[in-house]
Formats: sequence, C-alpha cells, structure tokens
Amino acid sequence: MTQKAIIKLQGVTTTYPNNRGLFNVNLEVKSGDFLFITGPSGAGKSTLLKLLYGEQRPTQGKVFVDQFNVGQLRGDRLSFLRRRLGIVFQDYKLIPKRTVSENIAFVLWAQSFTRKEIKRRL
Repeated sequence: MTQKAIIKLQGVTTTYPNNRGLFNVNLEVKSGDFLFITGPSGAGKSTLLKLLYGEQRPTQGKVFVDQFNVGQLRGDRLSFLRRRLGIVFQDYKLIPKRTVSENIAFVLWAQSFTRKEIKRRL
C-alpha cells in the first residue's frame, strides 16, 4: 500500500533581496517517514520550516502539507493547518510577564475553547 505524501515541495525557490534562500527544492515526505534537517547557518533550514507553516511563501514552486497548497491558504484555513502542525518556535513565542498556564490558556481561548474546557485542560 502506497502512502500519500504529507509534505511535498515541487520546484520550490525562495529569493531575498541580496541572495537566494532555497533553489528548485523537490521533497516528498510520507506518513511514517523520519526527516532530519541539518546544515550550516544560512543553508535554508528555517526558510523550509517557515514555508511549511505558511509564514513565508515560495518565490517559485508549490508547497503542500497534508494536501493543502500552503501558498494559497489564508485566514482561517491557514490557522487550521497551523493548529494541526503544532508548531514550537525556537524562541517559544510566549507572552512576556505571563505564566506558562496563562500562555497555554490564551492559545486555547484563541481556538474558541470555553472557560470551563480551558480550566479542565490546564
């Protein structure tokens, strides 16, 4: 049985004012695959991740995650994909001067959980 690709990049290139980030990248990751991203500073690791969760769009090519064309997602559909991915940022993206519980509660509130459900989950 062949697995569907959960991540697929087709001819992806990203460019910046003074250089190129990624050039003509083709990648397919299937369910159950293990992917390890490594490389020197400036190699495009962060760019690749930003493409996957839609913070950045490719200059050329297409990025698919769970069969969604990430480059075409906006608003609620992009938020839906990001919630499914469970992104953890390097700098955590926490709200300063808030406790861990308050930060978690905020995310749950933003996803329309009730106060009762938020309290139960914390």
